[in-house]
Amino acid sequence: MTIKAITTKYNGYKFRSRLEARWAVFFDKLGIDYEYEIEGYEVATGVWYLPDFHIEDGWIEVKPKNDTDIKATEKMGLLVAGLQEPGVIVYGDPIDHHAILFLPHFLKPGYVRHLANFNNLINSHDAALTARQARFEHGANHAK
Repeated sequence: MTIKAITTKYNGYKFRSRLEARWAVFFDKLGIDYEYEIEGYEVATGVWYLPDFHIEDGWIEVKPKNDTDIKATEKMGLLVAGLQEPGVIVYGDPIDHHAILFLPHFLKPGYVRHLANFNNLINSHDAALTARQARFEHGANHAK
């Protein structure tokens, strides 16, 4: 049985999941400008990738906490290496997450991976609480 995520409208975007919408609330609370699914890329021959968010400093992909799909990791690595821009895959919601940071490798083709999280950002705890507590009403364009 496949469980489908609930599409959610927030801030003029139609997110594919509530988890993505919660990250948008988090970014808004911190004053981080973002664009949602602005462009897809062919990261390898016949391999397409549409990252969830673009922020000033790079790309962000959102996955459920226990996601084990290795394809997202491979695609993010290829995107970072190809565009020479950093990327992050976050697993979980803004309060309870872990992340993998991908940085372009400037000395040779490829990328470097690091474990990361957003908990060290100023005001991140308040923003994460706001995101977790956001209530998205069916058909509404904002969180309550």
